[in-house]
Amino acid sequence: MQKFLVWFGWILMMLMALYLSAATLVYFSFRPDIYFLLAKKEVVNFIPWRLAFYTHITGGLIALAVGPFQFLEKFRAKHLKLHRQLGKIYVAAILFLGGPAGFFMAFFANGGPWADLGFMIMAFLWVGTTWLALRAIMKKDLKSHIRWMIRSYALCFAAVTLRILTPMLSLVFHIKLALILILVAWLSWMINLAVAQLIIVWKYPKKKTLKDTLLNLLNH
Repeated sequence: MQKFLVWFGWILMMLMALYLSAATLVYFSFRPDIYFLLAKKEVVNFIPWRLAFYTHITGGLIALAVGPFQFLEKFRAKHLKLHRQLGKIYVAAILFLGGPAGFFMAFFANGGPWADLGFMIMAFLWVGTTWLALRAIMKKDLKSHIRWMIRSYALCFAAVTLRILTPMLSLVFHIKLALILILVAWLSWMINLAVAQLIIVWKYPKKKTLKDTLLNLLNH
């Protein structure tokens, strides 16, 4: 049952990530009058913002699509060289593209200063967790690398969570748009980080649990 839940969760995550990545491709028509850009009329023709937008979605799209395959243990073991190459692409997409551009865009977020702050923190944490994951593997600290990569991808996946929360808060909870814009700027990544931490504690604990200690005693 546990194995089934892990695979079900991974497949669901992968499908949602790939769907959003594919849906993002429509923006490369470079039209200013589609989807999200319709809500950015005040800045859509501001060249620095427009450049940041395309840089952000390029980095995010790459990271979102590559990320799920990095968590397959058998894939990593069998194709270690490919795993490393994909890892370099993932890290570069965040550190040089998606993260910095997302931080810049946060200054222009819909929803006012509180929404700005939420997205700024998310961008900062996205870059920070990715950098810590990179530093850990450079020190050959595999366990820390895995933990930080889980957090990094959780922040990357906030793009998906945001798109789920927005209609849910509106249609199910009937919250006004002004408040939704602020809530999703925070909840989209806070929920993901909480789930990531639960996965880390469950699968990659730092310290031995009581269960591990008892098993070790029984084996001796």
